Amino acid sequence: MAIRPALALRPLHYFPFILIAGLPAFAALLMLPPQERIFVGLAQTLFALVPATLFFIFGDLAVRPSSTTHRPHPRLRASILLVLGWAIFSVFYVAQVPLWALFWTQFVVWGVLAACIMRAAVERHGVDLVLLFLRALLWSGPLYGAVLVLYYQLYGDVIPQEYTSLLPAFGNVRRAGHLLTLSATAGAMLVALRLGGRWTVALTLLAATIAFWAGARGTIVVLVTALPFTLLVSGQLQIRTLMRLMAALLIAAALSLLIPTPNTNFGLVNMLASLPGLESILTGAASTPSLDTLSSNRMGMWQDAVANIQLRPLTGWGYAHAPFAAYEAPMLHLHNWPLELLLAWGLPMGGLACLLVLVYWFKAQRRMGIEQAAALGVLNVATAYSLISGTYFYGVPVILMSIAWGVTLARLPGAGPDRHTYMR
Repeated sequence: MAIRPALALRPLHYFPFILIAGLPAFAALLMLPPQERIFVGLAQTLFALVPATLFFIFGDLAVRPSSTTHRPHPRLRASILLVLGWAIFSVFYVAQVPLWALFWTQFVVWGVLAACIMRAAVERHGVDLVLLFLRALLWSGPLYGAVLVLYYQLYGDVIPQEYTSLLPAFGNVRRAGHLLTLSATAGAMLVALRLGGRWTVALTLLAATIAFWAGARGTIVVLVTALPFTLLVSGQLQIRTLMRLMAALLIAAALSLLIPTPNTNFGLVNMLASLPGLESILTGAASTPSLDTLSSNRMGMWQDAVANIQLRPLTGWGYAHAPFAAYEAPMLHLHNWPLELLLAWGLPMGGLACLLVLVYWFKAQRRMGIEQAAALGVLNVATAYSLISGTYFYGVPVILMSIAWGVTLARLPGAGPDRHTYMR
């Protein structure tokens, strides 16, 4: 299928996407010495430059939409503003630690801003902007991976078994895994839908290889479920398309086995071997692993979260306050987006936020062109990952997921009426 852009892009339009590709690696280089722990999380904060530059370059399209721009229903706009207003109110009048809540709430605001602007920009500039986003996202994984290679060349002999100690910029290989997974997703969809040449294939294999090497089990789960689902609902499911997708992932998985791993927290083999309860099953142990063990202790944490919600059903505890609630969570976030929203903002506003996410997610699941279908893969992978990990929480994946929301919800010029099929 020929790509016919609605409008040629100017050099300035490339700047936000250059940031998407290079900011994580740049932030990692800034804190390459392992003793510079003060910079942990720097990539999260710097990545706010992406929606800021999107607003600077394309903001007028969202603030003053043209007659052809698709506008959300007034009730939906009012609901979004209500939730955002409550989020800010919660920071200062509900949260036990306002500065902590403010730091993490900012990414919610940046995300909504990025989604609105990207939607308007795509409706104006067409598929050129969609492909620019996908290719920038594809580049981000290998560029960040290059810093990891440098890091382990310098410090490989002294890296501790505990992987949370020293990884550049994200401070945790699993947090970096969100970026790597989304980068691999963008590439896999571009390859499956034949939206690139040999360089795209090579970068995709590299991005997916690094993602598998990072060792997050959720990467496999979301890639093998969300991507075929996306091809189905977008009307792009064909045998040869699915075969190209699976071939790219299988080759990358095989390549990841060739990369040395600094400890047992990295690598595809270690990822699979560390599945909770697998060892006892393989060794024939009499004890049966509990549901909490199989979920890496998530079930217990989610049960505590429900108990915390019941203690403050109306106001919640404040955003990112799972560690400060009555039943303290053992981690920064709950590894579950709906529970996090309900715990943060209470049942009324948290429930409204969940409903808005669900409504817009259903709106995104429709027949569409191949460029938007590739971006829908990014959205669906990020959404699936948000149910079992912190894709919704950390600044980098939140902003990337939000841009994917904007791309997939846009109505491209000449695309015709919305054609829902499976997701009515």
